[in-house]
Amino acid sequence: VSASVLEKKMPQWGELLSYKPMNPQLGGYVKNYESNVSFVTIHTSGHMVPQFKPVSALQFFSRVLYNMHLSPLLDMSQVESCSDSEFFGTSDAEGYMGEWINEAQSSSFSGYY
Repeated sequence: VSASVLEKKMPQWGELLSYKPMNPQLGGYVKNYESNVSFVTIHTSGHMVPQFKPVSALQFFSRVLYNMHLSPLLDMSQVESCSDSEFFGTSDAEGYMGEWINEAQSSSFSGYY
């Protein structure tokens, strides 16, 4: 289902089944394991992701089909060696987490394919 079809759905279908364009936002979590295995959680979808979160489902399935990362990867060696101010940032500098969030919200991870 395209986003244009979802935009036309009446609100009576429910908040989760209507679509209003928004800024990028957290849709869930990804935990990557060895051997190319990932565990994905999509917020407020239950076990029927395409039914209750169609926009998130489209983004997820598109990225899987095109063999793309679901989120930016964290460099754990850098995370473990960061001080709190290097990780979270200061009033003068963004920090590693802020940089990761900006990448996650960029068109590389929030657009459709």
